[in-house]
Amino acid sequence: VESGLPKAVIRDLSLARTRAIRFKLATDLDTSLALAVAAMLQRQRHRVAMPGVDLAAHASRITDFDEFADIVAQAEQAVPEGARMLEWCLVQTRGTLLRILAAVTAQAVDLTHERGAPGDRERQTLADTLCEALRIDMKEFWQADDIFWTRLPKSELLSVLHDSPAMDNLSEKQREAHRKAFSKLKKDELAIRAAAAYARDIYVPDMFVPEPLAG
Repeated sequence: VESGLPKAVIRDLSLARTRAIRFKLATDLDTSLALAVAAMLQRQRHRVAMPGVDLAAHASRITDFDEFADIVAQAEQAVPEGARMLEWCLVQTRGTLLRILAAVTAQAVDLTHERGAPGDRERQTLADTLCEALRIDMKEFWQADDIFWTRLPKSELLSVLHDSPAMDNLSEKQREAHRKAFSKLKKDELAIRAAAAYARDIYVPDMFVPEPLAG
């Protein structure tokens, strides 16, 4: 910075240069990608923001699959220790940068939620959108176990049993008889019945089924 210039002049000159950089970055895909990866890596690895570049990917504390940890480790090993992030990123291929960006972005995702809080519905909707874009079938990643069934309230267990595959082949009279019989059971007994009902069929919770997109 030219120390002889007034602060206001320096601010205006730096603003003019910032406008030029922003304009060029908007159409220079490779440089923008390098800058984004460098800023995110610096924040995630060194806990220091890149001055003047408001981009960050904070790694969420989630216990992941071992395969995911391997992918992240490979991405991190590609970046030399002590490397000046932007200088290193600027000379990498687009493929290398995209692989690192994918790993960094994935680590920053935490769509865990409950219900009732203002952000819970938004997280659920975003998760639906990403599952559709990524073509995720949760049956490949999750299955109901005995512990899961014991955690459900009695009302939910009754609903699950009423909708179980075994009920499909029954007459309405038989279904009603089963409903009455189930309603008299205690929660622990219902959990055992639910586990047995889905012993051969994979149970998919409603929240794993994306809602249809508007339009």
